[in-house]
Amino acid sequence: MKTLATTFTQADIDKLQDDEFYFGDEGGRFLSKSKVKTLITDPKNLFAPSEKTIHMHLGTYLHQLLIEPSLANVEHIYDGATRKNKGYQVMKAELIEAGDENPMIALKSEVEMIDRLVAKMKAHPYMSDHIYELGNKYEVANIMEVGGVLVKGKTDIITESMNIDIKTTGDISRFRWSAKDFYYDVQAYLYRLLFDRPMVFFVACKKTEALGVFNCSEDFYKNGERRFLKAVENYKKYYIDKELVLDNFLITDTL
Repeated sequence: MKTLATTFTQADIDKLQDDEFYFGDEGGRFLSKSKVKTLITDPKNLFAPSEKTIHMHLGTYLHQLLIEPSLANVEHIYDGATRKNKGYQVMKAELIEAGDENPMIALKSEVEMIDRLVAKMKAHPYMSDHIYELGNKYEVANIMEVGGVLVKGKTDIITESMNIDIKTTGDISRFRWSAKDFYYDVQAYLYRLLFDRPMVFFVACKKTEALGVFNCSEDFYKNGERRFLKAVENYKKYYIDKELVLDNFLITDTL
C-alpha cells in the first residue's frame, strides 16, 4: 500500500516551486490541506490524482498577474456567454482531438473579471502596500514534520510580519463560513507553522468585485489543528497500523 513520505531533502523543497511536481505524484507524497480533507472525508482516495479545473486555472492566472506577471497567460479563451454554447463544445472537442485531454478553456468574461479584480487589488492602498512591500518573498515552499507526518505548503507572499494567501470567492459576505468549507482553517494552522508568521487571507469577490482582508483568530487556528490531527489519526489507522479497512470507512457525526 502506498504511504506518505517519511524523509525529505532540500531538493524536494526546491522542486515544490514547480506546480507539476507540487500537484503530481512526487509532491503528493507529502500531506497538504487538500489531502487533510480527503483523509477526513474519503481516505480511500488519498493518493488519487487531482485533476486541474478551470477555477484552479483562473486562480493561477490571478496569482500570476499579481506577483508573476511575466508568466500570466490564458491560452484558450472562448468569447461566448456560457459553456453550454455549441461554439464552446466545438472548441473543446478540437483541443481534445489535438491531444489536450483536459483543455482549460476560460470564458472571455471570466478573464476580464480576473483582470478587473487584479487592477482593483493593485490600486487598493492597503493591499498593494502589503503585496509589494520591499523585502517580500513570493511563492515560497517548505516541508516540515507536523504531528508525526511530513507536511508541504507553498505560500503566495511572505512579508516581514505576515503570511499572505490570495483567494477568490463567489460570495465575500459568506467567506467567514466558506473558509471552513474549503479547509482554509487547516491551511492557516499548517502555514503558520511552515512559515513562522500569522496567516492573512486577501480575498476578491467574483460576484461583487469587493475586496476583503481576513485575519485568523486563535479559534480558527485551533479548529484547523483539530481537523489536521483527525486526518493524521485516520492516516495512521488506515495506512500505517491498518487497524481499519478502507472499504469499511464510515462517517459518523451528531447534528
